[in-house]
This record gives sequence, structure tokens and C-alpha cells, in this order.
Amino acid sequence: MEARPPRRYRLADIVVDLDDGMLVKGVERLNLTPKTLGVLRLLIAGAPRLVTKEELLDGVWPEQIVEEAALTQRIKELRKLLGDDARNPRFIETVARRGYRLIVPVEDMRPNPEPGAQGGLDPRPSSLDPPLAAPAVPARLAPFRSTAHWWTVGAVAVAAAALAVAWALRDGSPGGAAPPPERRRAVAVLPFRALAPDPASDWLKTALPELLLTDLSAGDRLRVISGETVARVSRELAFTPTDDLPRDMLLRLRTNLDAEIVVGGTYLATPGGGSREVRVDVRVTDATTGEILVAFSESSVEGELLALVQRVGARLRAALGVGDLSEEEVASLRAALPANVQAARHYAEGLTHLRLFNFPAARAALTAAVEADPASPIVHAALADAWDWSGYDGRAGEEQERAVALAGKLGRAQQLRLEQALLERLGEWERAEEIARALFAFFPEDLETGLSLVNVLSRAGKDRDAAATLAALRRLPGPAGSDPRIDLAEAWMLDDAPARRLELAERCAREAEGRGARFLLAAARVQEGMAYARLGEPVKAREAYEDVRRIRVAIGDRFGIAKVLDNEGVLLAQQGELAEARRAFEEALAIGGEIGSVFGEAWASRHLASVLAEQDDPGAARQALERAMERFVELGQPASRAATQAMLARVVLDQGAVVEAEALARQARSGLAGQKARSVEAVIEAVLAAAAAAQGRRDEAVAAVERSERLLAASDDPVERLDVGILCARTRAMSGRTAEALAALDGAFGEAGRLGLVAVELEARLARAEAVALDPAARPDPAFRASLIADAERLGFARIARRAAALPGPPG
Repeated sequence: MEARPPRRYRLADIVVDLDDGMLVKGVERLNLTPKTLGVLRLLIAGAPRLVTKEELLDGVWPEQIVEEAALTQRIKELRKLLGDDARNPRFIETVARRGYRLIVPVEDMRPNPEPGAQGGLDPRPSSLDPPLAAPAVPARLAPFRSTAHWWTVGAVAVAAAALAVAWALRDGSPGGAAPPPERRRAVAVLPFRALAPDPASDWLKTALPELLLTDLSAGDRLRVISGETVARVSRELAFTPTDDLPRDMLLRLRTNLDAEIVVGGTYLATPGGGSREVRVDVRVTDATTGEILVAFSESSVEGELLALVQRVGARLRAALGVGDLSEEEVASLRAALPANVQAARHYAEGLTHLRLFNFPAARAALTAAVEADPASPIVHAALADAWDWSGYDGRAGEEQERAVALAGKLGRAQQLRLEQALLERLGEWERAEEIARALFAFFPEDLETGLSLVNVLSRAGKDRDAAATLAALRRLPGPAGSDPRIDLAEAWMLDDAPARRLELAERCAREAEGRGARFLLAAARVQEGMAYARLGEPVKAREAYEDVRRIRVAIGDRFGIAKVLDNEGVLLAQQGELAEARRAFEEALAIGGEIGSVFGEAWASRHLASVLAEQDDPGAARQALERAMERFVELGQPASRAATQAMLARVVLDQGAVVEAEALARQARSGLAGQKARSVEAVIEAVLAAAAAAQGRRDEAVAAVERSERLLAASDDPVERLDVGILCARTRAMSGRTAEALAALDGAFGEAGRLGLVAVELEARLARAEAVALDPAARPDPAFRASLIADAERLGFARIARRAAALPGPPG
């Protein structure tokens, strides 16, 4: 057979060697990963035309469902290797929302180019091309699986976006003014204290600091710490407003808030003249030295509270030496503040309820605020957050869209923050990244803005950029550079590196504990628990979760309590402690109902159903799953509903209702249309395979098994892989492939034992006994079966005990 000439192409001064998988730049040779090489091969084949995202995804990841972020990351890697710039491209042009094209001439360097695409490259892969898809391996989705991250931290990237930023923030600003100086004084507005207890004026405790921080943010001359951050830190430090701040509390506030200046004070609301009189006493303190910089009072009737806040703000700016606001900045401030006192009151009450995790009350108050001031972008954004915390992604997106549409009079930075939040809710990570980079370049000293960028980069699949941004954050001066949230943000990104995740979480926990930052300490301990679970140390994982629960009970974090109960329940179920797991899920379900977390209710119901099924109560399991499906429909989450319906199909299949199980699985697959949920689709294919095998359709069953295994080929979740793998092995056994099934089940049994997954271990043993029973040539081991029944009964796995006892022949 005649040797094929090496496939080499010249792109300007770079040679691409497709056979060796590398770029040659002078004497430098740069290796390409298989996926990155696959993307480049298709771009060369298509040049100079546009190659759509769909073509690239289908060509590089055949028969796999992957997020666009994977493609984006490969394009980024190519640009880095080529020395290309996305903003001023020389090699690869991005066509927004459509795809990419090579804009450099492609020269075929072979002696006799093959006919076809420009440059003679055949777009179809040859037998010599590196594999573009990972080989299929047994995959699995757990019936006891922890839910998504409850707290997302954000982050930052490189400040090289300065020019783009300057444009983004100058556009619409008065006179095209240059960006503010790099280092702004950081100011935190603390909760105000009522001089006379009065329930009718309690709303001022939140309203005064929130309205003041909005005022101080105008013009971007100060770095104002968000009200959410101040509320969290105040709560975890058990901070109580006093006339004289103790030195140690002042230093803790300085460290945990990264604020040089703290503003606090008192208020007194008294009846008078048909309207309440409000007096505010304000104190400005240097958080580093403890020196009181200025103290003053302002008064007004309650109906003129917003004018009072603006007078206080003007005096504060003067005391801090940042100058008066321009006319345009005053107009922007008025657009940011609620239009009237009624709206301000409902807005403050809504924020208070939201921070106490009372989501229905928060939605009600913020809806009233919108009715009082329908043109306020800030109020609409707060209502979006309330819907989001409850789990209503669709409603949250609608409110955020209204906020963006109404934001035209706000300052440019405020507009960009609202737009970024909208893009994140819509999952448009590339556009969100552009805004997040611009904001961080404009506010390079602000940790909050940096963490927001990290979150966007991570969600966009750009972990390298996120890591670089985290490194930049660690170089920030003062308390910001050693803030434990930086380690926590990195730990969240490391699902596939549990040892490093544990190291970061432990370091974060030590720093958080030293600062008294209990919310962060709890979040760090959650990461420790997840890392220990992945490392096969369930006892340590459980200890970490128990510690998290104690911390969250102490600080009254009911939302966090429900989340860690759910995590604990998953772990307990995997360890075979079904009764304890059931109690944890039932408690999480109750708390979810109390605080109005519909998403939390749905997941707790779904996990509870798994335990009920193992306890051989299929009726109760079905009710719990149907309740969860109703919640997911209400929330507008089709992928979660489909996953829950697939679980119901498994419960029904276990009861022998094969036709109904198949129908449910097909409905679940239809419900996934347009959704990218590879693991859910893998479960559905595995259920369809088992149903087909049970009805004698062996070829169809094996084909479905192979599809299921391909869908989870890249999964790094061992519980996920084992669960689907066991179901697929069962189908192989029913299809007459006993040897393959037993080999897979023995492997699953060994891995489950190593990881301490008792529930998976029992399931693998049951599947093995059933596979042997199905093979006329095999010899069942009565002792193996008897041991399985005894272990299942002892641990409360009544379903497994029943199925094992129903196998042919007497046990033992």
C-alpha cells in the first residue's frame, strides 16, 4: 500500500502537521490535544467559509452531547497557540452566535493535494486521524446523588481588557470622562440602630444603609461594599450596632469587609404633624485606626426620606473628599433610588426577608415595591433575585429583563452589572464574560467584581482563565488578597481533583475560622465533605457535613441547613444508612416548604423517593417522584423533570411493569428535546435498554446500552458511572451476554467497595446474582445469595432482599 504524503498546511508563518498533531513555528514545535486538533482540522477543511458551531460540535464530539463551552475552550487554546487575539484576529474570526472561520490563507504543502475542500483537505476523518471521541466506558447516574452547588462564587480575569472597558464605561458617561483612578477608598455602610424600638419603623434598619450605599456608589468614586456582603458579615460576626465600636470588632469588620471606612449610626422615628419625623445620626470611622472622622445629624419627615438620604450622602462625600456629583450623576442616582417612600419601604422589607431566607415574604414585599415604583430597575433586579432563590429561573429572567430595559438612566457600570446578571441567567456565558472582564478592568481592586468574573469564566468552561484570575486576586493588597473566598472559588472548580480541592477547602476553613467568617467556614466544610466523598472517605465526609449543619444552625441559615441535610442524606444513603438518610431528606423537605424554596423541595422529594424505593415502598416513592415532577414543571426545568421521570420509570420497571416503564422513559426522552443533559439521557437509554431486553428485543437493547455508555463516557462522577453501568450490565445479562455482564459487575463491586458506596455494592451483588440465575450454563452460589439477603435485610434494603429471595432455588 502506497504511503500517504504527510498532511501539512501553512497558515501565514505557521505550519500545521495534522499527522503529528502539532504546530511548527520556526524551530518551535507545539503539540495539540486531540480535540483541539479536531477543531483546527475542520476549520482548515472549511476555509474560507464559516464553520458553524453545530458542525464543529458534531465533528469533534460525535454521538456526544457537550456544552458549547467545550468548543469555546478549544478555540481559546488554538488562539493561544497561534498567537491570535480574539479582539483583533489574524487567524480565527468569531461570527457571533454562529461559528468560526479561518481568515488567513491556507496553503497545502503536500506534493499532490487531494481534491475537495480548499487546500485539498478532505473534511472527513481518515483512519490515521487522532480519535475525536473518548472511548466508551461503562457509565452511571446515582439514585443517591448530591445536587448542584448552593453557593456560587465569582471571579476575575486579566486587566488587559482595559481598552474595551474604557469604551464600555465611557459610552453614555458625561463628556466621555476617563475611568476613575485605580484605587478607590472602600466604604461599608453598617446596619443602623433604632434609638426607640418601634415595629412601624423597623424597615429603616435596612432602608437607611441600602439607600446610602446606593447614593455613595454614584459616580464610582468610592468602592462601596454591597449591602448583601455587609449583611452576611454582620450576621456571622453577630455584630450589633453600638455607639462605640469595640476595637476588635472594628478590626474584624475591616478584615472581613475589606473596608477602610465604615459608616454607621442611629435613627429615631417619632410621630408628628401628620407624618413621622425621622432623625438620623451618622458616624464615619476609619476602620484601621478607629478614629471617628466625622459625626453629624440630619432630620426630615418620613415622606421626604429620600431627600434626607441624598443630603447625608452629600455630607459623606464631602467628608471623604470625593467631591460633588455632576448633574448627570445626580440624574443617575435618582434613577437608582426608589421613586417614593412606599417603594423604598417595600424594597427594604423584601431585602430583609430575602436575607433571612423567607422567600415567599420577600417576593410579596418586592412585588409590592414594583407596584409602588414600576419603573425602578433596582427593585425589579431584587425581585429577580427573590424568584431565583425560590428556584423560578424563568420568572427571575423576566424580572431581570425588565431591570435591564429600565436601566437606561443608570450609570454605565450599574447598567453593565444588570446586563451581566441577565446574561448569566440566560446562560450566555461568552457575552457575560465580556462584561465581567470590562467591569473587573474598571474595578481591578474590587474582590467582589473579580470573583464574579471567576464564576463566569468557570461556567463558560474556561478554567485556565479562571485560575489565572484567581492568581491575580491573590496579589491584591490588604485583606482582599488573602480572602478565603478566593480559595473557595477555586475549590468549587475542582470536581475532578478531590485532593487539591480538599487542600484548598481546609486552607479556606482555617482562614475563615480565624476571621470569624462562619458562612464561609460552613461553605469550606461543604467542600471538604465533597472532597472526602470523592476520595472514598465517607466517615470524614459525614463529619464535615455534620459540622456544617451545626454552624448553619448557629447562624440561622435555614436555606443552608436544608442544603447540607440533602448532602448528608445522599451520603448516608450511599453508605447504606437508609433510616438516617430518610430523616435527613424529610427534614430538608420540610425546611424547603417553610422558606419557600421550591427547588429545594423538588430535590428533597426526589432523593427521598430513592430511599423509599430501596425500603420497598414503591407507592410512596412514586408519590414523591410525581410531587418532584410537578415542582420541576412549575419551575420550568424540563431537564430535571425528565431526570425525575426516568427515576420513576426505574421504580416501575423494578415492579415488573415493563411496558409502562418503557412509556415513561420515552416520555422523559421527549421532555429532553433541546436540552443538553447527557447524564439524564444516559439513564433514559439504560432504562429503555432494560425494557427492550425484558421484552425479548435483544439487538435493540444492546444498541441502547451502547448509546448509554457513550453518553457517560466522559463522566468523572464515579457514582454516576457505577449506577448506569450496573443497569447496563443487567441488560447485557438479559441479552445473553453473561460473561460481559459479570466482568462489568465485578468491576463495579470492587470500585464501590473502595469508595465506601454500600448501596451501590449491594446493587452490584444483586445484579450479579440475577445474571447468574439467567444463564442456564452458570452455577448459582447459594451462600452468595444468602449473604446478600442477610446484608440487605440488616441494612434495611428491603427491595434488594425481596428480589434476591425471589431468585430460583433455595438460598444457602
